[in-house]
Amino acid sequence: MNSLGQAHLMMLGKIYGKGFTDLDAAYKALEALKPIKLVDFTGQMEKMLLSGEVSMGVIHDSGIYRYDGQNQPIDFAIPGEGVLALEQVLNVTPGSKVKELAYAYIDYMLRPAVQKKLAETVWYSPSNKKVTLDAKYDAKLFNTEAKVAQLIQPDWKWYNARKEEIDAKVTRLLKG
Repeated sequence: MNSLGQAHLMMLGKIYGKGFTDLDAAYKALEALKPIKLVDFTGQMEKMLLSGEVSMGVIHDSGIYRYDGQNQPIDFAIPGEGVLALEQVLNVTPGSKVKELAYAYIDYMLRPAVQKKLAETVWYSPSNKKVTLDAKYDAKLFNTEAKVAQLIQPDWKWYNARKEEIDAKVTRLLKG
């Protein structure tokens, strides 16, 4: 199960139980959704949505917004319970042998012009505060501190400590 599926499971615990860590409520809610299709990456979910194979899916906003203006019968809906943060992170590892080059790449990716291009081509919310977006992107992307503050951050440390057990149970639940 990928991180969107894992975040979805935790959100089910929050909505139908006592919080993100309420696995009993999450498993029960997931079982109630059956029959469902589980895919390993969001590109496959995009294909299923576009073909009409599924009518609703767990997917990141950019996976839907990228079809803006292409006359596709899909849209992204923000759940009333909130949006889980999906982050694209750039890091320089401690053992990197080319740290200067890695830092230069990160600096490049954070340039306002590059951030604007990413926002207006693949719908990635910019992290550089100096980026000014055209109105249609500004309306949908999480590009201000106030909007980002609305994003839900599940406890990944908690999840990862139980990942193998949880993922195995979800696989059994969805197969059975």
